[in-house]
Amino acid sequence: MPIDFTRFEGLSEGKVISNQKKYGLNQLDEKKRKGVFTYVKKIVEEPMLLLLLIAAGLYFVIGNTWDGVLMLAGVLLMIGIDLYQENKTDRAVEALMELSTPQVKVIRDGKLKLIQSNQLVVEDLMVVQEGDRIAGDGTILADSNFSVDESLLTGESGALFKTTQTGEKITDKNKVYSGTLALSGQAVIKISAVGISTQYGKIGESLATIEDDRTPLQKQTKKIIKIFGAVGATACVLLMAIVYASNKDIVDSLLKGLTLAISVIPEEIPVVLTIFAALGAYRLTRKKTLVRKINAVETLGHITTLCTDKTGTLTENRMALQELYTDGKVLTIEVAKTKKEKLLPAMTDALLASQPNPYDPMDISIHELAKKIGLNPTKVYNKRNLIHEYGFDQKLKFMGHLWSSGEERDLVIKGSAEQVVARCSVSESKRKQLLEEIDTMAGKGLRVLAVASKKFTEKREPNTLSRVKNFNFVALLGFRDPPRADAKKAVSLAQQAGITVRMITGDHPQTAMHIAKAVGICCSKGVVTGKELSRISETDLTDKIHDMYVFARINPEQKLKIISALKRRGEVVAMMGDGVNDAPSLKNADIGVAMGKRGTNVARESADIILLDDRLLTVVQAVGDGRRIFDNIQKAIGYIFIVHVYIILTALLIPLSGLPILLTPIHIILLELVIDPTCALVFESIPAEADIMKRKPRNPKKAIISLRRLASVFAIGIMIFIITTAVYVSSLRYGMDTEQARTVGFSVIIWTNLLLVLTSVSHKHMFGHLFDFIKNKTFLSVYLAVIVGLIVLVYVPVINNRFGFHTIPLWLFFGTALLGLIPLAFGEILKQLLPHKTKSIN
Repeated sequence: MPIDFTRFEGLSEGKVISNQKKYGLNQLDEKKRKGVFTYVKKIVEEPMLLLLLIAAGLYFVIGNTWDGVLMLAGVLLMIGIDLYQENKTDRAVEALMELSTPQVKVIRDGKLKLIQSNQLVVEDLMVVQEGDRIAGDGTILADSNFSVDESLLTGESGALFKTTQTGEKITDKNKVYSGTLALSGQAVIKISAVGISTQYGKIGESLATIEDDRTPLQKQTKKIIKIFGAVGATACVLLMAIVYASNKDIVDSLLKGLTLAISVIPEEIPVVLTIFAALGAYRLTRKKTLVRKINAVETLGHITTLCTDKTGTLTENRMALQELYTDGKVLTIEVAKTKKEKLLPAMTDALLASQPNPYDPMDISIHELAKKIGLNPTKVYNKRNLIHEYGFDQKLKFMGHLWSSGEERDLVIKGSAEQVVARCSVSESKRKQLLEEIDTMAGKGLRVLAVASKKFTEKREPNTLSRVKNFNFVALLGFRDPPRADAKKAVSLAQQAGITVRMITGDHPQTAMHIAKAVGICCSKGVVTGKELSRISETDLTDKIHDMYVFARINPEQKLKIISALKRRGEVVAMMGDGVNDAPSLKNADIGVAMGKRGTNVARESADIILLDDRLLTVVQAVGDGRRIFDNIQKAIGYIFIVHVYIILTALLIPLSGLPILLTPIHIILLELVIDPTCALVFESIPAEADIMKRKPRNPKKAIISLRRLASVFAIGIMIFIITTAVYVSSLRYGMDTEQARTVGFSVIIWTNLLLVLTSVSHKHMFGHLFDFIKNKTFLSVYLAVIVGLIVLVYVPVINNRFGFHTIPLWLFFGTALLGLIPLAFGEILKQLLPHKTKSIN
């Protein structure tokens, strides 16, 4: 019998608060929120900051107390910026975790409520139905055909039917456990343990210590940093040895060596990866896309194949009953309304095979037609008693209800038309006629269900319908589920972006073909059915799947087979799913996408991304965001390389030439105060390029920076070094003292840094969306702060003297700004000579 929830009162809000204080939150020991000390400890362990602290110590040792103080102040300021960036990233991640926390239904104060699972308390009355992950240990107070899978705890998969506690003695059949999965039916459960007090909590505390694997991009950048580190250490030792050999001054050689070592380390790269991914994922939530796993942001932009279901993703999931076949005749709904008497028996059975309180769109449509022909669903149900409810079986492809009325018992089933007809006792000619009619209705784009019934004479009802046969055929029901208005646009945009869209559905092949054609999915090779797929070996499927686009009558195990074959071909696969049995496919795909509205909790937990509006277009737009994020990471890393190339050359070659040192460790700190916010904030906010969704997907195994781009990076870095050195040397030769010459050279470096970002806005040319970019608040804030800071360093005597600078004429200051335009122009020329290669879709 369906559960009557109105007879349960549940906890009051006051009791909820009391129990929460007494028993705690429903969560395992979570990773504690980082404190300031944790952040600082992580930051000061960075090699660059350790080198800067050593340099500050050297200044104190040689008596340059003020320089030492400035170094320490600079280090503290860098730590402050890093703290801000780390905290901003963590807040974004925490917000995502909060949004992705599973929700559960509870009865409180006599009302059914939806709460976050971590708010569940001991003695709560939790309502669980098919597809829910059980959120706490408890005892069943009411159930309807309720079964669970406890393999997470026991290792043994399969359905275990649970029953309501009837006496004082509680058996294992009356208990459910946190972390297990509801396979069928529904139940009301009184919670007895939450969090680490549950059986799952006692064996699962170690899960909190598991860290995510590094992504291909993180692995690549780690190698790059190691290479820089090895080269820097070698060059540092050589420079110290050469300087010491020439002047026998150990402190001078150490300072120059440290300056070089500090200039080599590209410590901004890990910051860029972390912040771009976290902020990108947080931005996606505003676009109805909830990212559960931050690393998925990187993979999003590489998707080559998008596998989608039909119902609710490509279609509206409105399921309006359009045609009805019974007694050898096809009736449209308009005609059916005029032949009410003839339809009463068939529609009565259709009602008995549906939920009395419908929530499924097809059941709702059946109820609506019944009312239109004069049937009162409430009266139909009240005349009978529901003895047993059989939930939808994924293998049988139908569900059923066993009813009693007086001495009679009727078993009525509804589901996949072919599967139901196969269970009916009809002649071969009649069976052939029914299958032809099913094909005809499906060919019109209708989703076809069959209804069948039988008088049930056995004394005991079976636990499953798998062995029940010889039903009487009742009717075929054809439901119209129109394509979503934006589905065709979504498929078209995906194809323009080089992404192949494949439909995988459990529906009839003709229905699948009709919808595929309507939304623009390739149908040239026809439909591959589940039966055909079962006859293809894994090896053959890997070879042939490239030309397969529409799959019908597919079961969950076959979805996994399809995903695996695509991955073996080297495809980066996104899989969209909503059901309990979609979980393995969602986990196996490179990107698992669950439906937020109609998806089960298990599907959502298995997915990397949750769609809050269940639209295919949202996924495609998220791919564009993923590509933008990766594009901006490439641009930021290119900028970092350029900066480090000219700083390394300046720190290495000027000391070797015998000239007064241009950049000391203090000046490296000042440059880092420009580079860090520029990389972390300015580049992250660069808008997507116009052609970003007209490119072929990027191979994630390719290097983050191509040889062509690397050549441009080194050329621009060398160009900046040449300009800076030429200006510095010329200033010294024309009678300027070291402080003035350093001021001129440093000003050139700062202006070059600022203007380099403008040429990095686009891979092609900076004028495409430059004006949109420079209106960005982050860009304006960072640039204004840097320019004001430079003016203060140059023209405020109390400050410039302390940093080894000196006031220079205004015309010369503006001249350094003009010189900064040369690398910008050079970068634009190199884009034409050495264009950034992105494969466009023809």
